[in-house]
Amino acid sequence: MVNTCEYGLCRASREPVRLHGGYHSGMAEGYSHFDVYGKFGLRESPFNVHALLADERGQRLMVGRDTELHQVVRKLQIGTGIVCLDGHPGIGKTSLVNVVAKRCLDLYTGGQSPNLILPLHDSMQLSKTDTIDGFCASALRKVAAALLRYRHSLGEGVPSREGNDVEAWLTSPVARIVSETVSGSASAGFPGVVSLGATGSRTESPSMNTGTGYSQYGFEAQVKAWLTEIFGAGPNKGGVVCVIDNLEILETGAEATNFLDALRDRLLLQPGLRWVFCGASGVINGLAASPRLRSFLSHPVIKVESISPSQIEPLVRARLREFSADPLDAEARLPIGVGDLKRLYTILNFNLRDLLQYADQFCDHWAALGYPQATEEAKAHRFGKWLKKESEDTYRAISGYVPEDAWNLLDTALSDQFQGTFGLGNYKQFNASTSVTVSEKKFKAFLNTLVKHGLLTRSVEDDREENDPLERRTYRVTAKGAMIHYARILSNARQSFASYDWLKTVVY
Repeated sequence: MVNTCEYGLCRASREPVRLHGGYHSGMAEGYSHFDVYGKFGLRESPFNVHALLADERGQRLMVGRDTELHQVVRKLQIGTGIVCLDGHPGIGKTSLVNVVAKRCLDLYTGGQSPNLILPLHDSMQLSKTDTIDGFCASALRKVAAALLRYRHSLGEGVPSREGNDVEAWLTSPVARIVSETVSGSASAGFPGVVSLGATGSRTESPSMNTGTGYSQYGFEAQVKAWLTEIFGAGPNKGGVVCVIDNLEILETGAEATNFLDALRDRLLLQPGLRWVFCGASGVINGLAASPRLRSFLSHPVIKVESISPSQIEPLVRARLREFSADPLDAEARLPIGVGDLKRLYTILNFNLRDLLQYADQFCDHWAALGYPQATEEAKAHRFGKWLKKESEDTYRAISGYVPEDAWNLLDTALSDQFQGTFGLGNYKQFNASTSVTVSEKKFKAFLNTLVKHGLLTRSVEDDREENDPLERRTYRVTAKGAMIHYARILSNARQSFASYDWLKTVVY
C-alpha cells in the first residue's frame, strides 16, 4: 500500500502524487511538494540525520564535542593503537571520527603536524555474512579511493618522488577496480593515464591487469605496498583513517572478537592504516577485555556521551547558518522552536538522531497543513498537540503486545534513579519503586519483551565467560520507549513511586 501524507507526498519515494485529480491547494505557489524547507528559507533540511562528512561543512556543523574531538585527534596523531569509541546508537560517533579525520588532514596541510592523515569518507561494518577475503577487498578498495582522492597531498608527503612520478605510481591496475566504487563530485584520476568522472563510471587503460586472481590478491598486495611506501612502517607518519562502525550489529562479543582477531595480521596492523572501532551496547568494552586484541587497542576507550541539552540551541543555529542566507529569518519561520527541540531531546532520552527525525516529521506535518501562519505561542501549542498524538499513537499501536506490568518496568527505568540505563542487578530497586511486585523470572521476561518491540536495547552478549551472560547485560531505553513513557505520563498511567524531576520542565 502506498503511504501518502495529506498534501500528496509519497513517504517511500518522497515524490509528489496526485490526490483527487490535483495537488494540495494550500501549498504556496512556486514551491514543489517535496521542498518542505524552501518555504522556511532553507536550502535543505537542518534536521538531516546522516553522519557529518569529513569536509569543511562537517567541521562547521560539529557542535558540543570539543573534549572528544581533542581526545580522538591526539590518539590518531600518536598512532599507537586502534582507537575505540563507545556510545549509544545515534549519538554521533561516526560524525565525530569524520570531523576528526578532516581536522588531522588540515593540521598536516597547515604545517602543524608532520603526520599525513587522510579521511576515508566511508565507514565499514561487519556482518555475520562477511568473509575475511570479502571484507579485506572492500576495505582496500575504499582505501585506494582515498589515495586517489588525496593524490595531491600524497605528492607533498613523499618528497623523494619527483613531479608526476607519484601519479604514474598510483596507476592502472587499481584504477579499474576503484573506478567502480568512486563516486561523488570530486574527480579522481591521473592526467594521461586514466580519468574517473563524477559519476564513477568505469574506464580502462590498455595497460590494466584485469585478471581475477589479481583483483583478489594482487590488488591487496599492491595497495599494501603503496601504504607502506607512502606512510612508512612506523606509527608516526600518518595513514588513512578506517572506521569499523556499529560493531554491536554482531550478536555476541565473541563474534566481533573472532572476526577482528582474524583481521589483525591481514589488515589491522597494516602500516598506513589508522583504525577506529565504534560500537554500542558494551561491545567495545568486550573487545578491550579480550587478551587477543587488548594489546593492539589504544586505552582507555573513549566514551561518547549524549551532548548536553544546552548544546541543542547552538547545534540547530549552526545548521540554520549553513543552510540559509538569513538564519534569523529561517529560525522565525520554522514551525518548531529551539525551546521545543530542547524539551523533545530530553523526552527522547537524549538521542540526537531521533530528535532530528522527529523534528523533520513535525515540519512535514506543518507543510501538510499548508504552512499556516502562527505566533511562537501558537507554534508551541501545535507542537505539543502533535507530540501528544505521536506518543499516544505509538503507545496504542504496541500496547496489546506488552503485558501491563511490563510498563512499570519501563517507567521506573526512566526515573531519576536510573535515567534510562540499568542492569539486571537492579531488580530489587525496581520492585521497591513500583506498586506492582514481580518475580525475577517475570522481570527477565518483561525485559525480553521490551527489547523485542524496540523499547529497550541491551548490551551485546559476551559468551566468552562461563557465567550466565544475562547477568552481565545492561539495558537502555530507546527513543521509542521514551515516547511511550511520555504518553503514559500524560495519561497518568504510571504506577511507579520513583521521582521524575528531570521531566518537570518538559511535560506540556
